Amino acid sequence: MPDAFTPMARLVDRLNAARTATFTGRATHLAAFRDALAGGPAAVLFVHGPGGVGKTSLLRRYADEARRAGRHVIAIDGRDLPASPSAFSSAAAAALNDPTVVLLVDDFERCQGLEGWLSGTFLPRLPATALTVIAGRNPPARRWSDDAGWAQALRVLPLGNLGEQEARNMLLAAGVAAQQHEHDLAVTQALHDLRLPDRLAANPLIRTRLLAEAGAGERADRLRHLLTTALGALAGDARTAKFHRAPATAYLHAAPTQEASAERLAVSLSTYRRHLARGTNLIAQQLWERELHGNDQ
Repeated sequence: MPDAFTPMARLVDRLNAARTATFTGRATHLAAFRDALAGGPAAVLFVHGPGGVGKTSLLRRYADEARRAGRHVIAIDGRDLPASPSAFSSAAAAALNDPTVVLLVDDFERCQGLEGWLSGTFLPRLPATALTVIAGRNPPARRWSDDAGWAQALRVLPLGNLGEQEARNMLLAAGVAAQQHEHDLAVTQALHDLRLPDRLAANPLIRTRLLAEAGAGERADRLRHLLTTALGALAGDARTAKFHRAPATAYLHAAPTQEASAERLAVSLSTYRRHLARGTNLIAQQLWERELHGNDQ
């Protein structure tokens, strides 16, 4: 029986420990947060980047660091909040009189219409020591930089994909076999660069067994041939045919946006993204098998 005075461990502590153990990279973003937390000039950090790039994971790390620093964290998710000043004010009411507060707003694109009200009305009412982090897909509106006050108090942090070493570290931290995933990352990059010979020539796949027999000047063309052949093989197999169209549209025909690709294929955006991810994985799997077992596979 646990001692009555021993603090009870909570599942959330195990979850947070696992998230911390697998979090990697984002050194610039962590440094900016730590500086603001320590009293630096930024009162608001505005993180923006495409969906799935890691904004929510970053905010979880921010929350963990803020709590360890003794700060009171209030987390608001734009998906769960009506986009109205009254709803936001209610969710963040405790922040108005708490000098230790760290206010984290995720999925801000869902309530982007509040941006002017936040910058002009709500945020200026927070204690001077409060720190706010806004994270969404869109960069901040010009009204922030046009205001001399916010120009000093706002720091904008674009968030992109992890670098190669950061991605490798993340995979290793998660207990994933790094070699295959390095290969898969290289395949994905090569597919994106399918129509750019110079970039294909610099892809790590150029140095693999797949292309060992090709001459140095022929390897980019050979890599493109391998990729397009693997893509075509999806269409030729009844089990994978439905996953052919999305990567073909993305990599061969280069629609300007995922939304445009989905519209071209007459499918929902979520279906397009699912098929694109699955098709890309299947192509990487084909090439990995050939890398392991030779080009006759």
